[in-house]
Amino acid sequence: MHWEAHLNAHFHQRGIPVLVSASFLRRYGCGQMDLAVIIKRNKEHYLKVVEAKSSMTASRAQVRRLYLSVEMISKYLNIPGGLEQFCASDYLPNPGGVLKL
Repeated sequence: MHWEAHLNAHFHQRGIPVLVSASFLRRYGCGQMDLAVIIKRNKEHYLKVVEAKSSMTASRAQVRRLYLSVEMISKYLNIPGGLEQFCASDYLPNPGGVLKL
């Protein structure tokens, strides 16, 4: 299974998927979200936006745009939100292993 598919499966089992059009986000100068879910955190709903990178971290400009996405979507949903970055090399299992999340 591809890296992003592992993350999707992991987070979609733990929350409600949030789908937002990339063109809608770009129209407002926001970044395209790899994955977004609504989870329960401290007994309240929370928007978790996940950026999945294969090899390195996102650029400052990309992170800034992603934070704009988090801010805008969390305002629409009227819940707090945050951004997490995951790098494949830190979490991918050895052959026959399990995803370390």
